[in-house]
Amino acid sequence: MFKYLSQKRRNSRRGFTLIELLVVIAIIAILIGLLLPAVQKVRAAANKSTCSNNLKQLGLAMHNYADSGDGRLPPAVQTMAVTDFSQLGIPAWNGTAMGPNWAVLILPFIEQEALANLGQANLWRSTGNTSWLNVRGTRIKTFECPADTGHAVPFNGWNTFAGGWARGNYAINAGPGHFWGSNVFNGGIQSGNFAGVNTTGVSWPSSELNGGGMTIANIPDGSSNTIMITEIRVGWDANDRRGSWALGQPGASVAGGGATGDCSGPNDGTNARYRYCDDIFMPADNPNMGMGAWFSCANGQAQSRSRHTGGIQACMGDGSVQFIRDSISPRNWAVIQGAADGLVQN
Repeated sequence: MFKYLSQKRRNSRRGFTLIELLVVIAIIAILIGLLLPAVQKVRAAANKSTCSNNLKQLGLAMHNYADSGDGRLPPAVQTMAVTDFSQLGIPAWNGTAMGPNWAVLILPFIEQEALANLGQANLWRSTGNTSWLNVRGTRIKTFECPADTGHAVPFNGWNTFAGGWARGNYAINAGPGHFWGSNVFNGGIQSGNFAGVNTTGVSWPSSELNGGGMTIANIPDGSSNTIMITEIRVGWDANDRRGSWALGQPGASVAGGGATGDCSGPNDGTNARYRYCDDIFMPADNPNMGMGAWFSCANGQAQSRSRHTGGIQACMGDGSVQFIRDSISPRNWAVIQGAADGLVQN
């Protein structure tokens, strides 16, 4: 009798039916589907927070740089007028030799003393020493926003530029105008400024020994009302110079707000709002990357962009970090980049 009951119990055991298994799989799929957006939101929030912390560190470094000297912020890029650029072996643009940019100059203030010593940027203006180029291939986490991609692909160079430029996501604010023309590389005002906002940003290219940047306390429009450093995106391939942290060029490490009729707002990389702001120079198999490339400028667009949903982050002159939405009006976007326009947002 006992043996019969034991055998019956064993015979009554069974596995899942196919329907039950399918139900379980469906439930698991639904749970995963619900979980993935949450995971993505957490990741996006973490990336945004890291990016904000990077900007805070860079803002503090800019202040420390100013405090270590005559109170001025670093120039967007140090320039030099020479007749034969090949003798110096340095990048040139529109008749001006390009030296160390703001990011190279603040290396000692972001715990990169060894790299700063390797570069010896302080020797460039006085002797033409090009050791500063030795730092260009080094990836630095403080210059990289984790929300962006492409950091592993260096800029290969273009025309007179040597290759091997590591990527970054932050650019100094050189003003609301389109950053173009030989005059802007020696302190001139950018061309095509929006709605009469005819002013530089907090810093600009300069060949002057003690020039190229405002003092924080004397930013005419106020340090809390003016962008100091803004986000940019890494170029879409090795031939796109944008997002090269040590290269003092438009879109590489220097941001300009966009000329009239050009890309005139953050993250505006298509012609949805501005007819000449498009992706015509993007690869044919992926043309809508949101990078913007005006007809004759190839990859020189210097507009602020990010991969954060809905806007970009910017470090203001006082060191605070603000999230600026894509929906900001072109005028207000120009106003917070102009450091001496006497205008306020409306």
